[in-house]
Amino acid sequence: MSSGFNFLLGFNLSSVIESPPPAVLQTARVLARTDVLTYNLPLDALGDYYIILYFAGIVPASPSFDVLVNGDVVQSNYHVKMSEASALHLTQKGIENLNITMKSISFYPQINAIEVYEIVDIPLESSSTTGLIPCKCVLNDPSYLDRIDSSFSLGC
Repeated sequence: MSSGFNFLLGFNLSSVIESPPPAVLQTARVLARTDVLTYNLPLDALGDYYIILYFAGIVPASPSFDVLVNGDVVQSNYHVKMSEASALHLTQKGIENLNITMKSISFYPQINAIEVYEIVDIPLESSSTTGLIPCKCVLNDPSYLDRIDSSFSLGC
């Protein structure tokens, strides 16, 4: 069983390149009485994907856990520090399903948001886009995806 939390705290954002809305970082999914928190995300197509996992220390503890993607450990003993926000940036090639698992080492694992982008090849002469197309966002603030869509006309 997992629980949701919502705290109004300030965070040190110096290690986060992106600028997720504070409301996203002030909410989290946290394990309750189990050692594993898992998200299974079906993807639209077989392909290469860029994934960002957001973490922010909103509970009065500093949990540590292993992060696995499709069964492989991508970050061992990841620490979420109290009052600090951080992000893990991952690339997965040739996948059609995404399984993100956090296995507890100390305290309960938590996650604040997940962004998944399909990596596409766009010839330079065709477009000025970066080659990343948002395809899945798991956020505790659903309006965030709407704001991204309206800003970039993505048609999500």
